[in-house]
Amino acid sequence: MLEIDYYTRLRNFTQALNLIENHFETLKHSPVNISAPISVRLELLNAKSRVFIKAGRAQKALSLTVRAATAAHKARLFMILWESIALLMHVLNSVKCQDLAADLGNLYVEQVRECGVVALLAEMQDALHASYSLKLATPQEDEEKARNIQSLEQWKQGTLACKIDVFCG
Repeated sequence: MLEIDYYTRLRNFTQALNLIENHFETLKHSPVNISAPISVRLELLNAKSRVFIKAGRAQKALSLTVRAATAAHKARLFMILWESIALLMHVLNSVKCQDLAADLGNLYVEQVRECGVVALLAEMQDALHASYSLKLATPQEDEEKARNIQSLEQWKQGTLACKIDVFCG
């Protein structure tokens, strides 16, 4: 895992993804395939989604992150679950769903704080900070959304008035 982190920090994402795929292959072809712990597989899924997020391909990380979070929740592996949630928050921030990311972070940040793992708390706080700062940094988009909603409402009223005229007139 340290080697994957090393190549990710060097921004050599292809080498990092190749290492992750090699780890998956060794788990798949190991003589005792069943004994490969699920936590190792989920850590690799989270590492792969982290590489995709840092490479600017957060949409590709969405399915991996949700799959890892679901499996971690079923297996009651809370550390991996919280890591997956932090990665999911980064994905949501990248697709402009800051409200959802902030709500998700506010649900779990206290549990992460209580577990005492500083690196995990820092990742969760980073994603939470990004969601709030992105929400504050886009007032023009809010104005544009409001204008779009207003024009949509006017259009609906106009088409409704036309339908009433057609049926009643």
